[in-house]
Amino acid sequence: MWGLTAGERTEVDVAIVGGGPTGLSACIELARFSPDLRIVLFESEEELGGLPRSCRLFFGMRDLKRVYTGPAY
Repeated sequence: MWGLTAGERTEVDVAIVGGGPTGLSACIELARFSPDLRIVLFESEEELGGLPRSCRLFFGMRDLKRVYTGPAY
């Protein structure tokens, strides 16, 4: 299901919030376990991937707007 807009209603069996590694993995495993499930993934960013997508720059830059290093993040 691509392109749902705010306020649009549809029936789903599972709603997953967050398109980071955990959310994407949950979608994949649920689809493998039960292909008939209607699954929808909600993500606030334009791209999927979560934190690993921002690690190639500096920790914290994308979400916190400040540079952190390793354990401080």
